[in-house]
Amino acid sequence: MWPWIWVSLLTYTLLQLQLFSVTLFISSTFTMSRVWTLPNTGALMLNLQLQAS
Repeated sequence: MWPWIWVSLLTYTLLQLQLFSVTLFISSTFTMSRVWTLPNTGALMLNLQLQAS
């Protein structure tokens, strides 16, 4: 009886941790891409304005 409780608890904890790490990874990737995009978008806009003038 007892081992099954421990196994299921351990499995549940591992799944929760995996879910958490995946969520963290996705959010950090999203933040990084947004941080990377902002300066480049600004540079692109500046470039277009310079070309237009």
